[in-house]
Amino acid sequence: MTYPVVTIKPSYNSIVRGCPGIADTLPRIECELRIRSNDGNPFSIDRIEIFLKNVEVVNNTHATGLTTKSKFEKKTLYYKKKLRINTESMKTNEILGLDVPITIGIPDSIKATNYNVKFGHTYTYFDCIVYYKLPKQFSNQAAISKFEMPINIERYNIYPNLKMFPPIKQKDCSPDNRIQLKYKLNSTCFGTDDLIHIDFEFKPNVGRHRNCSTTGTNANTHNNNSHTNSAKKLKIKTITVEVRELLEIATGQNDSDPNHPSIGSSSTNNNTSSMSGLESRENIIISVSKPINQLIGANGYKTFIDLKLLTINPAFKNYYTALLDPVAIYKLPKQKTSDTLPQITLIKAKSGNDSISSANSGNIGGEPLVYHSSLTTMGRLYSVTHDLIIRFKCSGNLKSFEITQPITISHWCKPQVKYIENIIRDEREIAINAKQFYDRYGGIKRIRRSDVLEYPPLPPIVFPYTKETMETLGIKYEKVGHKHLRRLPVIE
Repeated sequence: MTYPVVTIKPSYNSIVRGCPGIADTLPRIECELRIRSNDGNPFSIDRIEIFLKNVEVVNNTHATGLTTKSKFEKKTLYYKKKLRINTESMKTNEILGLDVPITIGIPDSIKATNYNVKFGHTYTYFDCIVYYKLPKQFSNQAAISKFEMPINIERYNIYPNLKMFPPIKQKDCSPDNRIQLKYKLNSTCFGTDDLIHIDFEFKPNVGRHRNCSTTGTNANTHNNNSHTNSAKKLKIKTITVEVRELLEIATGQNDSDPNHPSIGSSSTNNNTSSMSGLESRENIIISVSKPINQLIGANGYKTFIDLKLLTINPAFKNYYTALLDPVAIYKLPKQKTSDTLPQITLIKAKSGNDSISSANSGNIGGEPLVYHSSLTTMGRLYSVTHDLIIRFKCSGNLKSFEITQPITISHWCKPQVKYIENIIRDEREIAINAKQFYDRYGGIKRIRRSDVLEYPPLPPIVFPYTKETMETLGIKYEKVGHKHLRRLPVIE
């Protein structure tokens, strides 16, 4: 049976142009929507509907009492467009194919593609529905053809740049005001495979009530005992550093609420109303401890801790590292004679759908392994934040205490910063030329009360049902009567 086959052709190497998260690079989706007859027989198109949707899914929400379902999702519609084909200039409305240039602005508030193994995942997809009708000699029935394609969104507004996130120095005190603590963190933004370096300096607090600000709820006032006697009993036994991810689920607004903001509405405005109720959950990503066993004397004590942050899939990390290792590329490993088979780790996307073949069911999923990591993200349904928890186990007159330092985890690592900045600089220059191009067709406009840009429509290419089109598309045909053409099956 005849039906239109819908495909997408990117205008460049990537379907995403610009840098999402940076407005002056004009982040957008540029592609050509190609519609072709599957068997060379004609059809007529009533209309085409195009959507850009973002889906957030939270796992195991029944654990927080949010819902009894194992998963809870929220869809956000960022773009919707109806296209109709004007066939007045043609002799017939029957066509063999159609090429439509499509440009969709990516909003500043869109959430990046991510799969968090503990909390949930986020993905964006392009949805196209073609309403068509077959000629009378076939069936003359109206039908639809659907096409869905995932769009991998990477945000460029947050990356571990030392100018944006410089090293920080903090001065604090133990809750009992007995020691002064100074620590230096090499940055507050890290990639998914970066090193966290922290320098510590401990000193007895001589003027306890003058130079220290109290941190913690158990702090109280102590009598001024002899500093010499108390300093002998101030001992740091262990320092433990943990990286914690915190999930916050917005529960104040239902996804089916008819008052849900319209297309392209800002996530900031939406979160203002939806954050009336929050369900939170936390998870420790990595933890490292360093034994100290040091008395804090009058001269103080200095130490440091290095923490290797790894939030990406470990199997994918090993695979990616092996690809970049010249030894693995140019030197064969030593052959070992063994009767046992080597252990094989299967790298597979952990999602409800294993392939894009499930697109017809209306569910995409299946994020690539490169996006399987814990990232700092802000969304309409849920947000994930990170912080460092530094615990000090003490003995003697010094009570154990802990401090918390918020950090940001980005998709980009520090070795990639210079390449990211080059991409942003190049896309800014390209955006200037792109704006001039779209100005010729009416200019770029902003949808009212939203952060979505509306790009002007570009002229399509229509392939009418004629012998000239048959020859252009390389279709072998024969004439049936005076008006109809029939495709000849060819085996090559």
